Amino acid sequence: MHPDKEKFLDMLHQLEALQTDAMQLEHKFTSTTEQTHEAFRKSARNLLHYLALRQHDIRELQENLAEIGLSSLGRAEGHVLASLQAVHNQLSYLLDREKTEWHTPVAFQENRVLSEQHTHNLLGPKPAQRHTRIMVTFSSEFAENDQLVSRLLKAGMNCARINCAHDDASTWASMIANIRKAEKEQGTSCKILMDLMGPKLRTGPLQPGPKLVVIQPVQDLQGKISSPATVWLAPADAPPPPTADAKLTVAMAWLEQLQEGDEIRFKDTRSRKRTLTVTKKEKNGVLAHLFKTSYVAAGTKLSLNNEAVTEKETTVGDLPVIELPIVLLKDDFLELTKDQLPGEPAQFDASGRVVKPAHIPCTLPEVFTQAKP
Repeated sequence: MHPDKEKFLDMLHQLEALQTDAMQLEHKFTSTTEQTHEAFRKSARNLLHYLALRQHDIRELQENLAEIGLSSLGRAEGHVLASLQAVHNQLSYLLDREKTEWHTPVAFQENRVLSEQHTHNLLGPKPAQRHTRIMVTFSSEFAENDQLVSRLLKAGMNCARINCAHDDASTWASMIANIRKAEKEQGTSCKILMDLMGPKLRTGPLQPGPKLVVIQPVQDLQGKISSPATVWLAPADAPPPPTADAKLTVAMAWLEQLQEGDEIRFKDTRSRKRTLTVTKKEKNGVLAHLFKTSYVAAGTKLSLNNEAVTEKETTVGDLPVIELPIVLLKDDFLELTKDQLPGEPAQFDASGRVVKPAHIPCTLPEVFTQAKP
């Protein structure tokens, strides 16, 4: 066989294989496409053909087709089977073969009509001054701020997208009411898309760490302290001022005896000796400077270096739990689990070998029945 004909025949067989796979995927989802609205059924079938096509690496085939002046299938998404058939017919002609007629749900010209029709129905009419439509995804504030919605419509918004994975039906109704109000005020229309929430595939919770706060002063590029950390010592219900870098919960009765310049000594979780220097006393707490990095846990003993006070010691109250991160490097192993045990980092032996890999649960256990190697 002539080398060109052998190459043509190989391309022909590849196209036939692509067509077969496309039809098999369509057949697999026949019940789904039959339930699709008649106006979208052809497009749904074509979408399945496109998904089947994208499961293959056809770059070499595309290069070979382009080399002989045929379509490389680079813009076949709107009419997959029609594109495959057109190229197949040309190769059949080159090989002196009879053309094979395939049933194509979407023809070349029909694709343009369907695309324009669906775009109009989904996103609204084409704007007079531009080729594209503007879709705006609504956040929660759009339910209350009708003026913002009005300004967006005036600025050219054609379509409002409401993400139903967030907020609730009452909030969505308020968003829609604001859109309809703006439409009436401006005499224009705006499409509304309700983006329904699908299954949420997420990683689950992590194992909670210790109740700890890490307080760090500001360092320059050479690692020298350029500014101390500002620590707010106050009861649990006293919010820290904006200038505070960290907060330690301490009983108000103990704080009332403090004065500016007092030194509060403690040992952090590493048994490092540290000192807090009171810089400002306020109505509901005190501010203090810390010049060295400290790891402070709930229950840490604080000692006041002032002979004039009666209560020299107290303890740090409750602190937020630190979430232990799972740090993964290249080639590290992470086990996804069906059970909902909190995730943990890998555990190592004394020589650095992994004795238990890092693991984390998956919030959608059903995925394990669908997973394939």
